[in-house]
Formats: sequence, structure tokens, C-alpha cells
Amino acid sequence: MSAIELTLDGPYMGVAEKGQREVLAQAPYTEAEREAAIVQALEANWADGLVAVRGIWPTASFIAMALAVCILVMIPQLQGLWRVDVALVLPLMGAVCTAVVMATWVYRRHGPSHPMHFRATYTEGITVMLVGIALIYASGSAGSVWWLVIVAQLFNISQRPRIKSFSMCLELGGIALLVALFMVSGQWWDGLASILFGGICIWLLWIMLGGQMSNVRGTAERSLLERKLQSVHMERERERIARDLHDGIGAELTSLIFQARALKSDALSEHQKARLESFVEQARGNLDELRGVVWSLQHETMEWADIIGRLARKCTSQCPAAVSFVLVDRESPVGPLPGEWPHHIVHIAQEAVRNAVRHGEPGQITLTIGVDEDALRLEVVDDGKGITAEAVAASRGGLRNMKRRASNLGGTLEIEDAAPGVRVRAVFSRQLLTGVPSKAVD
Repeated sequence: MSAIELTLDGPYMGVAEKGQREVLAQAPYTEAEREAAIVQALEANWADGLVAVRGIWPTASFIAMALAVCILVMIPQLQGLWRVDVALVLPLMGAVCTAVVMATWVYRRHGPSHPMHFRATYTEGITVMLVGIALIYASGSAGSVWWLVIVAQLFNISQRPRIKSFSMCLELGGIALLVALFMVSGQWWDGLASILFGGICIWLLWIMLGGQMSNVRGTAERSLLERKLQSVHMERERERIARDLHDGIGAELTSLIFQARALKSDALSEHQKARLESFVEQARGNLDELRGVVWSLQHETMEWADIIGRLARKCTSQCPAAVSFVLVDRESPVGPLPGEWPHHIVHIAQEAVRNAVRHGEPGQITLTIGVDEDALRLEVVDDGKGITAEAVAASRGGLRNMKRRASNLGGTLEIEDAAPGVRVRAVFSRQLLTGVPSKAVD
């Protein structure tokens, strides 16, 4: 299998392997898949971005800078620069540090996507914005150096496109509040200057959030393309393996069966004939199992009607002329069954019918299958000699394989005496059926 090479040019991000552009063009991803990928990319961006700001050292560095600001404010020679009394700066910086520490604590305790962390993040953003507005207004001028608080907040929230709506509303609301304060106090020119400076901040935030969202969409599309290409490669590999199994091992097993039948006709004793017949039956069973594996490799998903048709063919082939086989299809309105489901379901039913024919001497075997609101249910019932609980507990081979197949699909399998006959019931939770509707349609 050749490697997948992706670059950042062209409509498909520069898929370099020959033929892959055509594959992607013929089977593009849906809008729903694109939206889901963007959501996942936003989640990843949110989590990755918080790693850099919610650590112990980043939080400690922020507190150190806040303390440094408080110390600078207390220097008499710099009073003309700050134009705010230290008695106001100290509690405001304390409020900011408290909000940052609380957000960091909630993040480290509950994780980035916990509702409490979102609330703490919103509280942190609102606190910083209000402190910046208070300091600018207290300085008495729209040209205050305290705009640096607003700018720092802007660069902080611009790295979090997950909360871009909150970020834009926070910036707009904060600037509007500052303008209103200046206007109410009669400082018209400062109000107009605040509109100018605030508009620049909002424009920068819009540009930076747009860049972040562009990166997120690029990441999402790259992820979609990688999954699409991986799916294409997996499908080609499945086809290759299925072809090799069919043409290689399958052909060898078929040849062995014909050779064993030829030897059987030349056998000198009944014992030799019996052993050769046993060998033929075992080889035929292995060949049938191999064909089932090849079939499952060639069908990543299968429609319900095709599964019913395969069940009918496989189970009917196990029944001699003296045994009547009835298949009851509830005509469940479901989509294609994914993955290995068709393969295992057909083998469970086939093995149940085979065991009934071999050991129960039935006159009729009934297979019922369907999907209701809760589960997929498969039931095989015969009217033969029945089976004891001790025999089920001591069973080997086929019965154990049936239970293993059901367990592999996350289901359960029960074997019980049906008086007369035997009932084999397999139940699989509907939640495990990826891609199947969540409710049955009337």
C-alpha cells in the first residue's frame, strides 16, 4: 500500500497519489460529515489551546505580571502614566487574579469541556473586560495606557474560536459600556475616541477569529480527506485479501475435496471410506467458512433484503428433503448492517440449523429474524428431540462458536429446550447497530 501524501494546495488539499483525486471527486463527503468534523476540530483546538494557558506556570506568570503592574502603579514618577490611584488598582487586579486562578482550578479538576469550566471561562473574560473598562474610565481619558488590558484580553479570547460568539458579544458590550460612561459624564471626545479604539479592537478580533476558524476548517477537511483515503485503501486491501483467499486457499481446499472423493471410491474398507467421508465433510466445512470470510470482506455493509436472501440460501442448503425450513422475516425497516454483523448473523443461524438437522431429527425448522425498537432478534426453533441443560453446558465446537460470535457483536445467545425441539435465541442491542435508525418505523 502506498503512503498517503497531503499538502495544502488544490481543492482536495493536494492529494498526491495517482487516482485519489478522482476517487474523492466521485465520493465527496456530505455536509453533515463536514459539520461533524468541524465540531471535532473545534473541540481539539479548544483543548490544545487551554493546555498553554491553564497550566500552573502560565497562571503563576500571569499573577506575577499583575503584581508587577501594582508595583509600577505605586512608583510616584510613573503616576502621570497610569493616572489611577493605587487603592483602585489593587482590588481590581486582585479580582482578575482570582478569576484566572478559579478558571485554572476548574479546568484542572473537571477538564476543558465541563460546563463548570465554560462558566469559569466566561466569568474570567467578563471580569477582565470590566476591570479594563473601570481602569480606562478612572484614568479620565480614552487615550489611557489601560487599553493594554483590553488588548491583552482580545489576544487571549481570539485564540478560542470555540467561544467566538461570546468573545464578539463581550468585546462589543464592553466597548459600548465604556462609550456610554464617557458620554454620560460629558466627555464627548473621549467617547468618540473610545468608539475609534474599540472599533479597531473589534476589527482585530474579527480578523484573528476568522484566521482561527480558517485553520479549524482546514484541519477538519484534512481529517475528512485522510479518513476518506484510509477508507479507500482499506476497501482495496479487503478486496485484495478476499481475492487471494478465494483464488488461493479456496482453490486448494476445493482440489483436496475432489481428491478425497476420488480416493473414497478406491478405498478398500468401510473404515477407510468413513474416514475419507469425515475428511471431506471437514474440508467442506472449512471451505464454507472461508467463503463466509471472503463474503464478509467483500461486503463492508449489506442491505437487509440481501441478508435475508443469504440466510435463506445458507440455511436451506443445510436441510435435507425430509426437513421443512421456514424463514419468517419481520421486514424490519432498517438500513444496511455494518461491519461483521451480516457475516456473524448468517453463521449463527446456519450453525443452529445444522445442529438441529444433525442431532434433533426435526420435521420443521423455523427461523425468525427482525429488528424492533430495542434489539435485533434472531430465533431458530425446531420440532425435533430437544436438548438437555447438561448437554448445552457440556457442548463444544459449534454451540461454543455460536456464543462466541454473538459475544463478538456485543449480544447474547441462549439455547433451551422448546418441548419439543430446541430454541436458539440471539439478541443484539439496537444501540450497537451503527447507522441503523433509532426507532422502528410504523
